[in-house]
Amino acid sequence: MSATSSKPASAAALAEAERYVILRRAAADDPDIRTDALAALAGVAEADLPAFLLRHAQADEAGWRRGLRTAALWQGLCGGSMPAEPGMDDDCMATFGMTAAELARLGERPQFRLRLPAAYRLEPALDYHGRDPAGPAERREGCSLRKALWLAGEPLVLMLTLAEGEAVVAVEGAGASRWGEVMPEAHRTVCRMLGLGAGHAAWRALARREPLAARLDEMGPPLWLPLAASPWEALCWAIIGQQINLAFATRLRAVLIEEAGQPAGDSGLIAFPTPQQVAALEGEALTRRQFSRSKVKYLLSAAEAVASGGLALDALAEGSAETAERALLALHGVGPWTAHYLMMRGLGFADCVPVGDSGLSAALQRFYDLPARPDARETARLMQPFSPCRSLATALLWQSLSPQGLNG
Repeated sequence: MSATSSKPASAAALAEAERYVILRRAAADDPDIRTDALAALAGVAEADLPAFLLRHAQADEAGWRRGLRTAALWQGLCGGSMPAEPGMDDDCMATFGMTAAELARLGERPQFRLRLPAAYRLEPALDYHGRDPAGPAERREGCSLRKALWLAGEPLVLMLTLAEGEAVVAVEGAGASRWGEVMPEAHRTVCRMLGLGAGHAAWRALARREPLAARLDEMGPPLWLPLAASPWEALCWAIIGQQINLAFATRLRAVLIEEAGQPAGDSGLIAFPTPQQVAALEGEALTRRQFSRSKVKYLLSAAEAVASGGLALDALAEGSAETAERALLALHGVGPWTAHYLMMRGLGFADCVPVGDSGLSAALQRFYDLPARPDARETARLMQPFSPCRSLATALLWQSLSPQGLNG
């Protein structure tokens, strides 16, 4: 995405972001609202609506409408306010890996099964979420991953087993009386972790019409972009990973979990700490274990912002990309790379570029056969042909260097 400064937004930019919220609400309430009506709500000419949606939703109109429709479908089926009908199955299977009837019955058992797309690759998700072999919150064994995390306000263990064409998911530690709360949240979390519905269809369409995207697509197997289990976890990782290598960042993440996290029953795993738990930490507990004082300051400041409600990460994910970027850049110690990385890996925006990332620069140098690594301005220019799918293009470029490139 284009670089944005941390200066206060103009009144016009704020008003446009507010119009996007109105437009989004109108389309969610009336899925069949006409394009000219959407343009009127946005305050733009109909011909300018695609650019408006790209700025705020990072999607074209078809993809944006599809996202709103599937979000409403998930909410209605899991919330019990919408009856399951066979006509819903195509949308449900494409985004949620289940039929509408299966989605509506999520809360009846502590286990469910997702059908994965035919070309889905297991390794990127397993490598990303199991990148720390000795991590206190996760354990990977082959194609299985056990992850301790908070579900419905309780530290539990998510057990994910992947095989060709399917994922079997179980939750350990939740009593039957809580399945109705825990399992829908577990399902949503797993869909995030596997990258289902995160722009893959839009990338396939782009690769058919843009030669550079087609060439990048042909350099490796198809890729779905796995997201962090929660936006908060992604924010912590982005702050921890600033200006250090992957191995050291992984070690510091383990320290944070050990100092602030809570054991998930007798599983031997520790759930990733909540914002409240991190905000309550004494900074010395981290500096004693190799955190720099500046990194501690940034991390605790972010935790306080999220814990107090001043930074509502889930709401940012559902709103305007420009609003999200401004809110993140306002955090102490968060610059463009951190903000864009979080928008890509945590909030699920489809058209982000973590400009300044050394791996991305190296991959672009190789992809375009350049004599030197591109600087920030050149990186932004070279990534432009991959819009509106620059998040996935970034991941594919990382992958072109080495499989470990996906672990960031």
